[in-house]
Formats: sequence, structure tokens, C-alpha cells
Amino acid sequence: MVKLIVHAGFPKCGSTSVFSALKANLDTLVAHDILVFNRNFNLPADPGKLMPPLWELQDALKEPAKSEAMRDSIIRNIAKSPANARLILSSENLSQPPMAKMLAGMERHCEVELIFYFRPQTEWIPSAWKQWNLKEGFTLSETIESYVANHRPDYLGSVKAWTEALPGIKVTPRPFLRSWMTNGNPAYDFFDMLGIDVEPSETFEERSNPSIDYALMYLMQRNSSRIFENRHDNRGLHAMTARLPAAYQKTNVQMVSQAQADFIADHFQDDNMELLQHYMGMGYDQARAFSRQHFRKTVTGTAYSDIPEAELLDRAAGILREVTGKDGDPDTLLLEMMSPPP
Repeated sequence: MVKLIVHAGFPKCGSTSVFSALKANLDTLVAHDILVFNRNFNLPADPGKLMPPLWELQDALKEPAKSEAMRDSIIRNIAKSPANARLILSSENLSQPPMAKMLAGMERHCEVELIFYFRPQTEWIPSAWKQWNLKEGFTLSETIESYVANHRPDYLGSVKAWTEALPGIKVTPRPFLRSWMTNGNPAYDFFDMLGIDVEPSETFEERSNPSIDYALMYLMQRNSSRIFENRHDNRGLHAMTARLPAAYQKTNVQMVSQAQADFIADHFQDDNMELLQHYMGMGYDQARAFSRQHFRKTVTGTAYSDIPEAELLDRAAGILREVTGKDGDPDTLLLEMMSPPP
């Protein structure tokens, strides 16, 4: 029977790396009757035509006609695929609970498996701040408070939405942990679950929002309205990283304080325990030990959130003087450095 594998993210859990690996190794996958849905919800054999359906899925959520066309295309491709085929629908926004409703009843046409990677929230929230909320001028502390108040990331809620919409679905959660994933990488790990051996490739390198020294991140957040047009605007970051020495393309400090780490871990503890026990089959003691080891964080040294503003500004000014060779106001130097070339 044909199997539909829904790779539903989560965002910031290696989705780009996984899809890039699928594209780079599409010839090998096709030879094993493993096909990947394109942005038009067809199954191309040409790697050059394979693109993730991120925005097409978002459009389908808003427009019933597009949602129906998506379902029809997926069902048609299931019907005409070989009986042992595995079809992969991969996009990080499939983790959004409303996405599950668009595929409700799909288990009547094929087997369906949900694969998603979930990252410790003590790491996910600071990473989300760096990629999105910093650009909107929010501090890390404000972001932590907001995400916890809104219960984000809601891994368990996403899983439950899928199991409610497709009661026969198989759920395969994968902790986004280097010590857990095959070769410490989500792309290798995903291919290992497919049972496909591939040669190492640069496409398997983890892709993530570039890390920047914590003092420069503070300065970017402080000047966000002058640098970024929106939370997805990366032009200034690319301009900066093109000039920034490797030593400063690292966070270089613990991001959350011990109090913040405990606040996050305490809030999500029950969700994580249910994921580990109910969906990963761990016993209570095993799940508790796993949660303590991987989903709680021990913070050593001073954390970013505890560093005084004057110290942040002084460090940022020193880095910018070193990189630009100029003296001057750090805000002005930052804006010059982050100006994209014409």
C-alpha cells in the first residue's frame, strides 16, 4: 500500500536541511520508489524542479478552492503511484494545527505517517528570538514571556491536531538533539528512517539562522526599526556576516539565565512528558530522566539576559571598531556595516 510521509517541521528543527537533502538525492530516492511532493503538489523526477510547498500550503489554508485542489492532486498521485511507493510531503508549516484538517481522511487512500522534529524549548525560544523577534525590536526576556504565555512552540498541540484529523495516522516524533539523531544531523536522521544509504554531502550540513555575537545582537534589536523591514528581512544580516570575522559569528555566551531556563522547562514539562511517554513509548522513569537530561538546561557563567546594557554597548563598540577600522557611535557603525550593497 502507498504510504504518505508527512514531514511536519517543526520550524527551527532542521526542515531546510532535510528538504535540501531530499532534493540533492532525489535520483536515489526515485530509484527506491520514494517520491517528494513539489510546490504544485506533483511528484517531479527532476531535482531541479523540486521546491518546498511552504507558501502554497499557506495559500491553501486561506482559500478553500486551493485546499481542495491540493487534496485532489495528492490523492491522484497516490492512486497512480506503485503499491510500495512512499510519498513525502515536507514543509515546516505543516506543524500548524489547521494544516491537519486539510488532509483529514487521507488515511482512507493510503497509510499516513507523521514525522516531526522537536527541539528543547530552552533552545528553541532563544533561536526564534534571534531569527524573528529581535527584528521587531523585542528583547529576549519579552520574547520568553510572550512565547510561554502563548504556549509556543506547541509540539503536543500539533500532534493532537493531526491525530484528531487523521485517527489512523502513525506518529513518529524525533528529538532534535545531536546525541539522538543519526550522525547528529536531521537530514542523515531522516534518510536513516527511510532506510536509504547516501554519501555524505554538503547539503547535509545543518542550516540555520546565522549566529552573531551577543553584543551585536543587542545592538541590532535596539536599532531594529532602522535595519529590518520585517521579521523575515535578512539583507542586513547577510551584509554583516560577509564582513564579520568568524570569531564574532558565534553567540559567544549562554542566552538564557538559569531562572529563565527553569521557567521555560517548568512550563513545557507536562507536554514533553506526554510526547516522550505516549508517542515515543518511554516509561515514566525513562521519560523523566530523558526530560531532565535534554529539556532542562544548566546555565554556567553570566547569561546574556543578565549582562548590563553598558557592558553590551562597550563590547559592541569594540567589535565594530575592530571590523570597520573606524571610531564613532556604535549605532551608526552598525547601520553602515549592515547596509546591503546597492
